[in-house]
Amino acid sequence: MDPERTTTLLAGDTVLLGGTWDELESGIDAQEALVVDEPLAVRRQALPLGPGSTRALAVLAGMVVLLVTGIVPAAVATLIAAIALVLVRTITIDQAYDGINWKTIVLVAAAASLLTPIATPANLMVQPAGGYRFGDYWKLGLPLLIWFGVVAVLLVPLIWPL
Repeated sequence: MDPERTTTLLAGDTVLLGGTWDELESGIDAQEALVVDEPLAVRRQALPLGPGSTRALAVLAGMVVLLVTGIVPAAVATLIAAIALVLVRTITIDQAYDGINWKTIVLVAAAASLLTPIATPANLMVQPAGGYRFGDYWKLGLPLLIWFGVVAVLLVPLIWPL
């Protein structure tokens, strides 16, 4: 090796290698290297385009147009694309649900204090005085929660852009 062409890698460095699958396999085997993903494992994940790929690529292109033009906030563009994937039957509703990060949803649904008397001290204070029952809170709370969700989806990306 030419000492002038030697590169020292440090912890956290990433190297992107390119070539044919066979070249990558032989190159990795010939050198001492810490390989996070073996080329064969990556190759097994690569799939040919399937029957829904054209629709998925069209939805992706539409989402990119929305993101680039800024017509809608990024969160709204992503939500529109997700709904479009279901509507054009690229994915099923069950597959869409499987892709949801439920921890995030639970944190957002923590705002459901509008639906129950036990969520806030104010709700608990007015319940006995007003003669309210547990089930009475959702009647006004649900429309308020839906309105809160709509406003949050539209305004949060404008206030705190990624």
